[in-house]
Amino acid sequence: MIKEAIRVMEKFMSYSRFGIYLYCRPYKKIVENEIRLVDIKDTDVVFLIGSGAIPFTAIWIMRLSEARVICVDSDLKAVKRSRKVLKKLRLDEKITVKHHDGRTDLDILYSVCIIALQVSPLAEVIDQVRFDQSRVIVRLPKVSYAKHYDVLPNSVKIREVIGQEMKAFDRSAWIEKV
Repeated sequence: MIKEAIRVMEKFMSYSRFGIYLYCRPYKKIVENEIRLVDIKDTDVVFLIGSGAIPFTAIWIMRLSEARVICVDSDLKAVKRSRKVLKKLRLDEKITVKHHDGRTDLDILYSVCIIALQVSPLAEVIDQVRFDQSRVIVRLPKVSYAKHYDVLPNSVKIREVIGQEMKAFDRSAWIEKV
């Protein structure tokens, strides 16, 4: 239920520049922390799984690190809104958005992968991530919200964690294959 409410709110906010700004603003610090966590540079290609109707993580990564960003989302309506948001912000040349669920290989090269909190089924998505070529970040829910999100599978371990100050999640973790 929480995931669906967030999805609806994000789509609603995506229709105006002010809504986009309000939605993106709290994530700047989150993304700054994640850039530091895995040392994202302008030479990186970041693959973002679960970008939503307002690809705020992609926007901040591109603006703060100048890395190239390729986003995917399983919700076709969110992908269409996301493309319109990027066009409105004149970022459609720098950030690519594709309709894809992350559960099958997309055959793209990337050096960083970020998996959004709401991605499900997380284990299936993680199975497709190319750990041999990338640094992988997942956002982990607060204990009080854990029942609303998938848990990390046993096939990965946490390499490093950085604290985050958000309502539903309190950590971003750099993960590796076991």
